[in-house]
Amino acid sequence: MRAVDVIALHAQARPSGVALIEGERRLAWAELFERRNRLASSLTRLGVAQGAHAVIDSRNSLEFLLVASALRAIGVIPVPMNHRLVADEVAYILDHSDAPVVFVDDTFLPLIDQVRTGATKVRHWIVLGTARPAWAESLDRLIASGSPDPPPDSASGL
Repeated sequence: MRAVDVIALHAQARPSGVALIEGERRLAWAELFERRNRLASSLTRLGVAQGAHAVIDSRNSLEFLLVASALRAIGVIPVPMNHRLVADEVAYILDHSDAPVVFVDDTFLPLIDQVRTGATKVRHWIVLGTARPAWAESLDRLIASGSPDPPPDSASGL
């Protein structure tokens, strides 16, 4: 049985309806659907394949939910990381998750910078936020460069 793509269904039925709220920020269903597809497209282009793991080091936010939904759309397994971990614990997760990609909120960059050189399995560091070191990619740039079309194996069926 195929999973239902709730985001696609709501984007079609109520495109301007509010999908996510964070403080004063709002994201409509159609915008969430498009941004999710763009990110999924860019991740696929980077070689992040179905069945892979992706670490997410972020507090709950619009970006966290966007990333998680893009990962689901292409069959990538999210590995949420508690933002209260210390360097040794973060290094352990990065080493044992086999994740080729790590999404990190820019507020956690100092901790990630301490352990990233030992994380030899990670090929892509993607920053959620405006502060972006030279060794990382920007979430916003990946979204902007991706295709708005649903992934070919998406559960949308639309």
